[in-house]
Amino acid sequence: MKVVCAIDFSEDSIKALNTIRAYRELFNEIVLVRVINLTRFYGLHGISMDEFIENERKISEEKLKKILKENETYRIEVGDPAEKIIEAAVSEKADLIVMGSRGRNIIKLVLFGSVAESVVKKSPISVLIVKNENVLDRILYVHYPLEIDDSAIEFLKTLSKYSKEIGIMHVIEPMYPVESTRETMNKKVLVAESTINKVEKKLDDRNVKKILKIGYPLREILREIHKGGYSLVFLRAYRKDISKTSDAILRHSKSSVLVFKKKQ
Repeated sequence: MKVVCAIDFSEDSIKALNTIRAYRELFNEIVLVRVINLTRFYGLHGISMDEFIENERKISEEKLKKILKENETYRIEVGDPAEKIIEAAVSEKADLIVMGSRGRNIIKLVLFGSVAESVVKKSPISVLIVKNENVLDRILYVHYPLEIDDSAIEFLKTLSKYSKEIGIMHVIEPMYPVESTRETMNKKVLVAESTINKVEKKLDDRNVKKILKIGYPLREILREIHKGGYSLVFLRAYRKDISKTSDAILRHSKSSVLVFKKKQ
């Protein structure tokens, strides 16, 4: 699998790089992408933009060459970090973008960095936000929407070669009043159970735990991440954008999060 790893030499980006290096049989080709952010130039005096870019490029190359390992290459881009990371991933025909949860420029008091947030929302390929080590140890696969996407299942199967357990989770939102919606809810439960069983079969002999909840998705998913000790949350992007629930999980989950997007 070819991976583009965004690197700005922050602690989080180095941790993300070292984490995927632990799975070299899977992530066997890594392209480090360093973006020179021009917003850092504005406000500087006594130096031209060309000089600023040249200095930043030289410093970046020196740092990159020190950390580069076998089967790794690097690119240095200039411009908006999120846009350039995505452009590099598309150009490299990468299967996955890997990022730390926060970079050097933290502008929001949340658990999710502004650059990572923009990449997840705009990227046409899957994005992994690394927040912890051993990310593939135990995976919680949130099966939403209910339709089965075989490409997502195949991607999950590839990752799960390194996992002790996969949780397949679907959350049905409650309907009110309960008395008049009981029959509809029972049908929803039966359909969800049938779909989860189909997903389990597609995962072959993996160690699978089936989790069906009735409640509010964000609350139930975050509770299951904590209770089950999952190291990675696997989400599917709905259509082109991510849902509000997925966005909230990205912000508040202490575990790593992978947002799967089907390659076009």
